[in-house]
Amino acid sequence: MGIDTRTGIGGRFDLPARKSFKDPVLGNLETALDIGLRVPDRTFYHGALEESVANQLKAQGLKEATPEILEMARKEALEAVFQNDSAVSQAVLGGRKALNKLTNRISPNAKDFGLGDLAIPYAQTPANIVQQGINYSPAGFIKAVVNGSKGNQRQATLDAARGIIGTGTMGAGYGLAKNGIANGDIEDFQVRKNLETINERPFQTKAPWGNTSYSQLEPMSIPFSAGTALTQKDKEKAIQAALGAMLELPMLDGVSRFVKDNQNYGIGTAATNLTMGFPTQFIPTALNQLNAYIDPVQRETYSPNVVMRGVNQALNKIPFASKALPKKYNAKGEEIQKYQSEGLNKAYDVFLNPVFTSKPKDDLVMNEVKALYEITGEKGALLAMPERKIKIDGETKELSGKEFSEYSKALGEASYSGYQKVSSWSFI
Repeated sequence: MGIDTRTGIGGRFDLPARKSFKDPVLGNLETALDIGLRVPDRTFYHGALEESVANQLKAQGLKEATPEILEMARKEALEAVFQNDSAVSQAVLGGRKALNKLTNRISPNAKDFGLGDLAIPYAQTPANIVQQGINYSPAGFIKAVVNGSKGNQRQATLDAARGIIGTGTMGAGYGLAKNGIANGDIEDFQVRKNLETINERPFQTKAPWGNTSYSQLEPMSIPFSAGTALTQKDKEKAIQAALGAMLELPMLDGVSRFVKDNQNYGIGTAATNLTMGFPTQFIPTALNQLNAYIDPVQRETYSPNVVMRGVNQALNKIPFASKALPKKYNAKGEEIQKYQSEGLNKAYDVFLNPVFTSKPKDDLVMNEVKALYEITGEKGALLAMPERKIKIDGETKELSGKEFSEYSKALGEASYSGYQKVSSWSFI
């Protein structure tokens, strides 16, 4: 009926109360999106609010809620739906604003829009998920001491409980990684691509029935990943691995790609890639999921032309259009499949399942390659990976997407074949 019956949930990060589109079709789509976003948040918000009030009344022996109890309950309810103001959310919003200001200096016509909006289209919720991941760690004990010294007994108790749970989760991650049951981040590109041929990927737990990703089980994946990272002897790499778990959040995908491109190619290429990927933000997730179900093969979107790179990224999310792009091949020269499941299981994985599950491959050659690398630490033991720029007759040529796809397939098949010829030899 157009009546807003919310009771104080809305804030500066909420959707606008008035519709943005007058067109009937776009207006109805906006209404559907509005309901889809508000209803779950409202349900969890009110559940957390009422539970907090009830707990506080029981603890204090009161029958009616005081303003202080209601304020504490509202704070806890906002935390339950990740809409609170936290130190991390303020820092992320400040970073987005700073990137936008940098863009505005270069292009004054951009006004308040810029690289910050491209890199961090969603700030509040993912930032607060990261904040909760930090709270569920030994840092929770520090917060408990601070709040306890201020006389906030309930908040101190909550912080201590989170610290206990998070520290236990971190310990579980450490123990499982120490026994080879869990993977943390795998930073080295060549190592990662070789392990992917036997379905070993970053941020996975291993089991006989399949390897399961835990990177999207936020916020608990953050302390768990920190635990796996602590097994590394290089503490700097351990910290990087723990931070890598935070960047695995789907809503921080733009930040993750920007950071990786900056490390590999420099700030200029990172900014260009981020800008060219902007059109993909307008493609609905449901359309991308439908494409993942229809087109089972991963596609190569890279192009020496930055404009075409952006176009390819958009095409890669559109059903049937993605098949015009060349296929991606792994280190063995095999097509890289998006999902291993079939039929109803595949539909569940594509449209509903928040985690990625894959069955480990019993590949004699790749297992020997992996063992040889682990023993020697020499990357020369791994299958070779293709470069996007190669030398032909002394001249450097940058490969197109199609050329790189064909080169990846040929190099992978040749490398794997070479190892197959000596597979009867014992490397161990």
